[in-house]
Amino acid sequence: MENVRIIAPNLQDAMAKVKAELGENATIISWNNLGDAIEVIAHAGKPQNQQPAQPLGEFQTKGGTAPRYDVFEHEEALRQKELAERQRALRAYGGKATKETKADKGGVGVLVGAKSKTAKPQNVKTEPDETVTPPPTEQVEEKKKPTLHPLVPLLVKAGLNLKEIKPFATFLEYGLESSPHEILVKILEEKYDFEPLEAAPDHAIALIGPAGCGKTITAAKLAARALSAGVEVLLISTDTERQGGVEQLKGFAKKLGATFNFADNVTEAAHLVRGGLDAGKVVIIDCAAASHIEPASLRVTERIIEETQAEPVLCLPCDMRSDDIEDMIGEYKSLDVLRIILTRSDITNRRAGPLVGLLSHGMKISLISASPFIAGGIVMASPQRLANLILEPFENL
Repeated sequence: MENVRIIAPNLQDAMAKVKAELGENATIISWNNLGDAIEVIAHAGKPQNQQPAQPLGEFQTKGGTAPRYDVFEHEEALRQKELAERQRALRAYGGKATKETKADKGGVGVLVGAKSKTAKPQNVKTEPDETVTPPPTEQVEEKKKPTLHPLVPLLVKAGLNLKEIKPFATFLEYGLESSPHEILVKILEEKYDFEPLEAAPDHAIALIGPAGCGKTITAAKLAARALSAGVEVLLISTDTERQGGVEQLKGFAKKLGATFNFADNVTEAAHLVRGGLDAGKVVIIDCAAASHIEPASLRVTERIIEETQAEPVLCLPCDMRSDDIEDMIGEYKSLDVLRIILTRSDITNRRAGPLVGLLSHGMKISLISASPFIAGGIVMASPQRLANLILEPFENL
């Protein structure tokens, strides 16, 4: 059956038309915002031309040299090589000085202009010059430069330095028979926790994070996900001070066909949350920006979480420095945050930065916002998907 094009005032109405015309098993292939309407392309069966994700190709090295297991070993090898070169130079210089000393025996050095000559004393029998052979230079055994595992340079390109990669060194013992993608999946499986956020949670979700981390767009993506599961949604904004904060989420809610409201204070937010949950709706709170640089903003966010009994979920941007991300996770951990959503991965190639802070603070990876599109723009996190996300920009290098 060919793809079907459906136009409706909002996403909720479009979903209803899709199910009515194509059945419960219909698949949404794409959707487009037409300004005053939503265009949906759907198919009754599986999406066309869809292929399973393929792992990245294997990286080969010349000679089949086994990988080294300590990513810092090459630095020591270079230091030893430089030291050996300096020792050889000193020995060569010492041998030359010995020759000159032997030549001066039996004569007195006389300066003539800028040059030094040897004046032979009278009545002294001269002997043929002795050939001075410098002592044999000791052979300094140089360490063979170790081979970097192919995953290491890829992680460096993805935003980590060697110090941050070192905790993963033991996983390189799997050898070159495993591709970098397979090794990274193994690391993510054994060192990190994944706990996806369900499409229709029975408790309120409070999206928190600093300014510009993608909370509002993530709230819209979660709303589209819940609406696609056939559940009504209430979007609440507490970002009433930022210019355009309320209007942006309100516009998303209108396009999606979700209910929208805003709260000027904590008491009002708690009242709206209770009403939405009692009505059987998925409740998503778009909290105002909070940062440890402004401790008062963190206290306000903490009060909202306490009064609404919402689960705090941190929107963690991938396009920040790894050390800044680690500091951020530590600050929000004080608000009892257990799960995070990776955001802003579609605007950077250096997507490995969050791995450092997540490893040190032990938060669970829930969802990945991997696309700028609202519908289908957020997916459940897994080791396979996160490995694909991190290595994707470099798979053809």
